[in-house]
Amino acid sequence: MGVNLRRFVDVNVRKTSRSTINPTRDTAVLFCSSYASITKTMTFVSAGYVSENYVLVADDNTALTIAKADLATDEFYPYARKFFDNGGIKLEANHSDFTLAALQALGNEKMIVAKLGGLTAADVAIIKSYNDASAYADTSTSNVPTNAYGPSKKLFFSNIAYASASKTFDKSAYTESNIALKAGDAGIEMTAMAYLTKINVYGENTVHDYAFTIEAIDGLSASTYAGTSSNLVIDDDEVGLAMSSNILIDTILASQIRNVGGNLVDGNDLVNAYVLIILQQTLQEALINVLTTKLSGAEGTVVIYNAMVAELNKYVACGFLSTGNWDDEPWTVTYNEQTYIIIDAKERLTTGYKAYVIPYAAMTSADIQAHKAPPVYVALNNAYGIRKITVEGKVL
Repeated sequence: MGVNLRRFVDVNVRKTSRSTINPTRDTAVLFCSSYASITKTMTFVSAGYVSENYVLVADDNTALTIAKADLATDEFYPYARKFFDNGGIKLEANHSDFTLAALQALGNEKMIVAKLGGLTAADVAIIKSYNDASAYADTSTSNVPTNAYGPSKKLFFSNIAYASASKTFDKSAYTESNIALKAGDAGIEMTAMAYLTKINVYGENTVHDYAFTIEAIDGLSASTYAGTSSNLVIDDDEVGLAMSSNILIDTILASQIRNVGGNLVDGNDLVNAYVLIILQQTLQEALINVLTTKLSGAEGTVVIYNAMVAELNKYVACGFLSTGNWDDEPWTVTYNEQTYIIIDAKERLTTGYKAYVIPYAAMTSADIQAHKAPPVYVALNNAYGIRKITVEGKVL
């Protein structure tokens, strides 16, 4: 798994309510140990029909062929088709069982995850273990856990069926906040995962809400659809219930098949949660790059500040961070028995963020001898609210 970067730079975002850094997270992970046609973990980069068979090509140029005669019953096919039909970049068919160890082994950059057949209550219990910091270790910087803290967070996806008799969606098993559900048959959740793999946080105006995205569903046409697929819903009651239940659903709007909704099961925005995790990861990597230049003293704090600003400016350019007011109480911190105002109530975030570094001169001799950097704080604003970031670590 490699050295845990939190031993050196610790980044965590809390919601108040180039370098070699990779600006995309272009791989969706599908756990499929039960699928007999795949005997090892493979990463597929393209798919399509050849002589009416469905052929997936892996990054090592090997191929998986699903015969035409098997398409109606093959359990992997609907996942792969919906992913690649909607522009998904890479699909890792992970041959491991869905376990805590397997999730930890994915590393940080593989952060969107589904399971063949959908998530069960037992799977959600495993997700809870992954999310629960206490299941691993003390969360202090000196005793670094390998858990879902900050850059290690993941988002999990599953389909959910509509019970037409009772006109309900049963969400009772999906108790973890980092799960996204999409109405329909197994595999429909891959449309959302495909969308996320295409986001480049270092691009210009590349971050947009998932809601109302045009999608390709099973070769169906909006102009001729007669309402026979559970993956494309035109019943107003079902669509309305999905929207009020924070469930993604495909319907026909403005003469196109579009996804409606864009939230995780807890009501938080899916794209916002996704990009927040990436921001923590790239900010951590940017500061690790700074660490390798062997900084020292007050000059080092300036380099740290500049590196953070350069990284955050990329999130302004991609459209994630935006101008706004700090609509909260003043954010104050106490360090070495002195109180600092990081940002005041109603203060304007003209760039979408404000970075603050505790003066090097204020550091204790113990912290200096321990090679610690002054604490760094960042206030963020985007369309979904304000955020706080605290950065700590042995970076000097």
